[in-house]
Amino acid sequence: MKELTAKAIIGEVLRISSRDFLPTVTLVFVAGFFAQALNLGGTFLLALIQVHEVEVIAATFVVATQAWKFLCQFLVRIATFKNAYVGDKEEDGTIEEEDDNSDDNTYAKVKPKYAYGVLKQGLELYKSILIIDLRRTLSIAWNGMITIPIPYLGLMRCLDLALCVPVRIFEGKQGGENLKRSTELMLGRKILLLKTFFYLSAIASSVVGLIIGLFALLVPSLATVLLPPVGADPASLGGAAQGLVTGTAFERVWDVGTVTERSATILLLMIAVVLSFFFTLGFRQLIYVFHREVANRWIPPPPPPPRKLPEWAKKLKKKVQFWKKDDVKKST
Repeated sequence: MKELTAKAIIGEVLRISSRDFLPTVTLVFVAGFFAQALNLGGTFLLALIQVHEVEVIAATFVVATQAWKFLCQFLVRIATFKNAYVGDKEEDGTIEEEDDNSDDNTYAKVKPKYAYGVLKQGLELYKSILIIDLRRTLSIAWNGMITIPIPYLGLMRCLDLALCVPVRIFEGKQGGENLKRSTELMLGRKILLLKTFFYLSAIASSVVGLIIGLFALLVPSLATVLLPPVGADPASLGGAAQGLVTGTAFERVWDVGTVTERSATILLLMIAVVLSFFFTLGFRQLIYVFHREVANRWIPPPPPPPRKLPEWAKKLKKKVQFWKKDDVKKST
């Protein structure tokens, strides 16, 4: 088996991310449909019966809606790992297609019915994975902030427990065994995972910088609308940066921008959504690929050799275990 390198991992992550891009988009749309169904449907129902202004009911509905959205996001996270696993099995020929001559099999994962089935399977795992995430967070906080406040220890513990979710999904280990298994697999691999993560981050930053530079070259006036002029006071720069996050900077484009600037802003936002989705998928696939490769290469450590007691310890053990002497006399 070839040596595991950051270059090979990045190539596999990019390949799987491209392969599973459309199925993951379907997962997000199906999960988003159910999330917004409760949000919009519940809002309409509360307004229909005229109880939406009651503070207790409104607060309870907001909490329930946020919890439901969190669950939908959590199920997408689990389904992403399952989709990657199924895709690998299909490529290996382990999972046979029902009808090899059917053109629909190529797009089977893109169908909402398939996405709904995968999301539904995640309901069996989300409780245990949620508990694992909680234990992992407490372990990282205990090692990196509570006992000895050294960020390095927290980072190393974070790398030790990076594979907890795939270990639960594909190996079925829970609780302390899950954390122990992840630490076992990451032994001697922590720096490789950290290095691969930095390389992927550098690639993502380069792509974002290239796109921003391209827009600045094609539509140079867009930057003057979104950002304050050079030499402005730091307060206005901070407000502009905050506006890019909150969306108020883009609202200025609709108010004072030209048709070209508005069109460029719409295109820029669409590219930003696609890239953010692809980057999120890529970093999740990094954990999947790393677990797959490390688990395939993992060799159980040899059992520890039997400990030999010195002579004085053997004599002391015989004296202490006096009842064994009586058993020997009775048997003779």
